[in-house]
Amino acid sequence: MLNDQGDWTEKDERAIHDEEKFIESLIENKSGLYLQSQLDRQDKLIEEARQKLDKKLIQRKELLGNTCEEYAEKRCIDLYIIKSFFYDIDWQKPVFTQETFDELSGKDLADVSYVYNNLFTVYKDENFQKMVLEDFYGPYMQCCEKPIDFFGKATTMLTHYQLRLYSYTRMFKSILESPEEIPFAIKKDPQKLIDWARNPKGREKAREVMEKAGDGGAGLFGATKEDLQQLGVESSAGTVSLEEAAKKKGGKLTMKDLMKLSGI
Repeated sequence: MLNDQGDWTEKDERAIHDEEKFIESLIENKSGLYLQSQLDRQDKLIEEARQKLDKKLIQRKELLGNTCEEYAEKRCIDLYIIKSFFYDIDWQKPVFTQETFDELSGKDLADVSYVYNNLFTVYKDENFQKMVLEDFYGPYMQCCEKPIDFFGKATTMLTHYQLRLYSYTRMFKSILESPEEIPFAIKKDPQKLIDWARNPKGREKAREVMEKAGDGGAGLFGATKEDLQQLGVESSAGTVSLEEAAKKKGGKLTMKDLMKLSGI
């Protein structure tokens, strides 16, 4: 019906699909980047694309109204809220039953949802990752080989959030134990640390380009000083921009010049 009225067409639906594919390609392409400045620019593109996609999804939701999927999701969230409030610390006296929860007024429901959302915002993956990288957490990494050693419980007895914390502890412990020196500037940044760990071949390629350039070479094309520091590369060749290289060549660059700048 929306298609017949022109409010939401197949073109709009394709736009959502294309944007999702575009975001996937941006994320996949990060694996081929090795300069932090390049990764930062890629992250910015991903964030902009996600915001554009979110606007489209909100627009579609407003036009479609309450679908079966959204109703099922809402009822699922309602169940989470019901199971999260208790009168006692032993979790034996629930505040709500399904019936009493369904009878809440709009204002009361908004208040309960606000408390619930505020509480569980703390348990975002990003916060778990940041906590694991804090100095105080170091000793806990030494006992994360098995869940029983970490929590004193079997895996089947752990909550979803405990499993997430354990998973990130294992992951970052593995990264931090890398024989390669990790740049100090990224040791407390979860996303940059993950990007760094995913691309050892890229760093090796960058070093090869710098070595090939030598003292008289052009350096690593497009790299900033911060990029070189994070790569652990020191060279008198330094960094080169297109503008700087063009000035040295009288304002013009040939294909051969560009290939040399790229280390080809």
